[in-house]
Amino acid sequence: MLSRVLVAGALLALTACTGGAEQASGGGPPDVATTPSAQLPPGLALGEPAEVAYAAPAGPTTLQVTVSAIERGDPADLGELELPPGQAAGTPFYVQATIVNAGELDLSLEDPARRLAGLDDRGGYVPSVVIRTRFRPCDYVAAPEGFPPGDSFDTCVTYVVPDGGVLAGAQWEGSPPVRWRG
Repeated sequence: MLSRVLVAGALLALTACTGGAEQASGGGPPDVATTPSAQLPPGLALGEPAEVAYAAPAGPTTLQVTVSAIERGDPADLGELELPPGQAAGTPFYVQATIVNAGELDLSLEDPARRLAGLDDRGGYVPSVVIRTRFRPCDYVAAPEGFPPGDSFDTCVTYVVPDGGVLAGAQWEGSPPVRWRG
């Protein structure tokens, strides 16, 4: 079943950039696999697609977004990255998503995955970390140069949860938001 959502806003802005890793503004989800579902916000199950309106520079269009997995990483994965002090000691989580251009516009070089935020097990947002180099555990991909209607791409978004927390879900930052939980 597709959920319909109006997305009213531009892409999330970057708030920090150091040594190949950037922290995006917005939130990040908690670890779905280890958080009791009673603590998660209501939303879709992992793997369930949501159809959302998307405000592209060329005009409004539609995407289909599916968050398929949320995986806990190893803190050692972060060893080569220069992260802000609060994130360096955290636990990485990787959100796998598929984005389909379900509208009528070519969205070449758009970055709709930046609209995905994380939600932690304490009810807070966790900002994504955009890594500008190859990162084996989770390669972030923006829309390809050619992203015409009907095409799709897979991406992975990295979040670092501090203080022993877990990523419990992911959220499409629209109005209203769409949430995925395990």
